[in-house]
Amino acid sequence: MTKFLLAFVATAFVPWLASAQTMANVRIRADDGKIWSSKSEAQSTPIGSLWKLFVYAYQVENGRYESPYVCRGGDPEEVFCCKQGETIDREEAIAKSCGPYFQPKRLSIEAADWKKFWDLKISNTPSWLSNLADLTPERRIDVDELLRTLNEMRTNLSRFDAVEAGVLGTLLYGTGQYALKTWGSRLRVKTFTWRDELTKSTYEADKLGFVGGFAGWLADGRSVWVAHAGHGRDALGFEQRRQIELLLRDSHTENFAGVDRQCVEVEFFDRYPIATVTPASEKPKGPVTVVFKNGNRLQFQGDGLLTVDRRAGRIRISGKMGVDEYVARVINREVKTEPIEAARAFSIAIRTFLHQNSKAVDGCRKIADSSHLQRVNPSPPSPEARAIAAWSSGLVLDRVENLRYHTTKSSTNRMSWTDAVRLAEDGVNSVEILKTYYPTGRMMSGNIQGFKCLPNGGAEKWITTQSKIWYRRLVEEPGFEQPENLKVCMSQSPGAGRMARVFAHTAAQEVFVPQVRTREDEISVLHEYLHIGFRSHPRGRDERFIENLARTILEEL
Repeated sequence: MTKFLLAFVATAFVPWLASAQTMANVRIRADDGKIWSSKSEAQSTPIGSLWKLFVYAYQVENGRYESPYVCRGGDPEEVFCCKQGETIDREEAIAKSCGPYFQPKRLSIEAADWKKFWDLKISNTPSWLSNLADLTPERRIDVDELLRTLNEMRTNLSRFDAVEAGVLGTLLYGTGQYALKTWGSRLRVKTFTWRDELTKSTYEADKLGFVGGFAGWLADGRSVWVAHAGHGRDALGFEQRRQIELLLRDSHTENFAGVDRQCVEVEFFDRYPIATVTPASEKPKGPVTVVFKNGNRLQFQGDGLLTVDRRAGRIRISGKMGVDEYVARVINREVKTEPIEAARAFSIAIRTFLHQNSKAVDGCRKIADSSHLQRVNPSPPSPEARAIAAWSSGLVLDRVENLRYHTTKSSTNRMSWTDAVRLAEDGVNSVEILKTYYPTGRMMSGNIQGFKCLPNGGAEKWITTQSKIWYRRLVEEPGFEQPENLKVCMSQSPGAGRMARVFAHTAAQEVFVPQVRTREDEISVLHEYLHIGFRSHPRGRDERFIENLARTILEEL
């Protein structure tokens, strides 16, 4: 069995818990702060590549921007960066562990500024961190100090979210990308590998003297350090799966509060007027009965998260929750939690759909509970759904035009539950399932960047002329708003052998258009224009209405 070390620390300042676990050839330090091992030597670790994490955090927190690194072929370390003549940016550099990128001299980092910064952010700053010259890969440091430092970074860095998103790239497209299908986003870590005489002389290293692992944070906020005999990338592998699962098993699945820093405001039962809600509480708990004006009734379990507003003669039910809580509730309402790989794929599709189809209001995403959008379970989600949402926390698909999903029907950029189940039962993992139905998608953490809008002058001229004619017909339609800041962009080429398509980013009022040549091209352009025109009205999400209206208008011209 591979020799393996685990250590982690809780971020909350609470009394140490007297709990520990010992396994053959495994050292685990639990939250009581003790070392549980058959070995008695002090627990230390070489910094290895972890020095890049601290340089990355320094640059991000200070809002410093630097030029991409150009690989010129003269440095053997560039093998971790890019090919000769290519460039690499900061996010890719931390994910791939590109050392030349983060050299302090290249980034013009002054030792005095470095020390002042870390002394301000970290209490009793370790000398290996405050003194820039000491932050070298061969330097051995105390694991307790490392975990405490990581913990305080999470607490004291104002842009920690960006730092966390950056190291998540390790699993998305960096040194640990092959492990994404196993761990999802639960590990936000930087890998490291080092070899020296001390590690070679202990059981921590393999026969060549290598010790490797990773350090960073778990999705629930705990700081983590893991090491084993071998390379860092291998610490995420199959042989260590059981040990890492032990580390993650207590990860947040009960409550996302305080962990999920994004929020969603949901308008429940948006299309169905409510007659009564029992009990008469503003934030009901326990059994809740909703009677709709059409005579239908619904019962669910309240947990105090939903708010019942009875003002202005109309009953409304809304809920404000974290994004992961939202995803878990949609999973329980729209699909199932088994097979798990299908459910994991859908959790990422659900979160992406939220980003594409919600509005940003007062720092939250706002969306209706609707069959035209996503249906949201008013009851608390199951533990299984919470675990699936936690597995994919923060992950979305970028570069997908108008992402959709369905119960039984699959098509371009639309994944069906039945097909996802079939693939999962055939042994296909969630990452590959997503690639099957969203082939242009790129997994990422954070807000969707979308396609870059490159002006399409020819199409813009045509749309500007035609929209004046369309408006005479559309002004009669309830809910239509003439786009005020419409941008007409070049349609992105999806790859060799595939035709560029018309699509729109509704919130940004961007429509991506290839050349307009045929009647069907005109219908497609007007179709997407109507999505933007009805962006604030439920009709804008009714595909049948939009398509029929586009064809009707062009037939009348």
